[in-house]
Amino acid sequence: MDETTKQRIFDPFFTTKDMSRGIGMGLTSAYGIIKAHGGFIEVESAPGKGSTFKIFLPASDKRIETQVVNINEPLQGRGTVLIIDDETPVLTVTAKLVESLGYTAKTAQSGNEALDIFQASHGVVDCIILDLIMPNTNTSELLSRLRTLRPNIPVILASGYSLEGQAKKILAMDGVAFLQKPFTLEDLSKKLHLALNKTREWQ
Repeated sequence: MDETTKQRIFDPFFTTKDMSRGIGMGLTSAYGIIKAHGGFIEVESAPGKGSTFKIFLPASDKRIETQVVNINEPLQGRGTVLIIDDETPVLTVTAKLVESLGYTAKTAQSGNEALDIFQASHGVVDCIILDLIMPNTNTSELLSRLRTLRPNIPVILASGYSLEGQAKKILAMDGVAFLQKPFTLEDLSKKLHLALNKTREWQ
C-alpha cells in the first residue's frame, strides 16, 4: 500500500475493492476489537512488497481457567430458509450450514434479489436470515417490504457488529432475533429451531 491508502485502512467503509466484493468494514472491526481490549496495531507496507500487521495486546496476570464444554448435536429441522447477505463466501458457507441441518436454502445478495425470490416462492419460505449491513440496501426498509408480503415471517438478523442504532430498531419488531457473527453450527441450529417452532425464547 502507498502511504495515502495506509492512512485510511481503518476508516469505516473505506475499501480499494469493488463494492460487490466487500464494504470495507473488516479492518475497522478488527481495530475496534483490539482497541476495546486495550491494544493497538502497527502496519508496515510498501507498494510491491506486501504488508505486515503487528497486533499488541496487554499481558494478563490472571490464572488460566479450564472450562468443560458440553458439545451438543446440532438440532435438525425442515423448512425453507432465505439467506440474504452481500458477501459471497458468507452466503455460500451459511447456505451449506443451513442445508446440513436438513433445511432447504435459498440465497440472495441484494434487497431487490431477495424480494424477487420471496415473491416467486409462493409462501414456501419459512424463515429469513438477514445480514444487517449491505451496500445499497436499507435493511429496515427491506424487512418492512418483506413483512408486507408475509407479516409473520420469522427473521434472524445476523451481524458481526454490536446491537446499536439500526439493529436495535429492527430487533424491536415482533419475530426478529439476533445471531452474532461469527456463529457456530449449534448457534444457528438453535435459532432456526426456535424460530420455526415459533418459540418466544428464541430472542
